Amino acid sequence: MMLTQADGLAIAKKLGAEITHGRKHDLVIVRYDGKRITQFGIQRGSKDKSHNYISSQMFITSAQCREFRACSLSLQGYIDILRNKGYLG
Repeated sequence: MMLTQADGLAIAKKLGAEITHGRKHDLVIVRYDGKRITQFGIQRGSKDKSHNYISSQMFITSAQCREFRACSLSLQGYIDILRNKGYLG
């Protein structure tokens, strides 16, 4: 299953991320306890392009990213994954 621009925006919203608008891309900045933990870009345009790179930029697998989008993985579950991988203290 391909992640789309709409999926990227939904993930950003669920993360409570800050979105900075650029010319061709929007930059999604994810913070936890006031610190930037990751960021990913969302391509803008009329064509629905693949955004499958988002999972690697969130430091999770593609399956976990799809679970996060589908709400079967919670925000706290995502934070726990990052903590277990050593990305968070």
